Amino acid sequence: MYRRLPSHKQYLIAEVLESNDPQNITEEPDTTRDEIIDKTLGEYTAAMATVKL
Repeated sequence: MYRRLPSHKQYLIAEVLESNDPQNITEEPDTTRDEIIDKTLGEYTAAMATVKL
């Protein structure tokens, strides 16, 4: 909405708007993202176990 403003001013506007009309939005962790990361790290671990140094 305010793309041309510096980020510190965008943050200030967001804080003012939130204080005037709170949305009470709670962030939920993205489990799909976490599952993908865990799977990738597991694959890396398995691949490194087969490498002989």
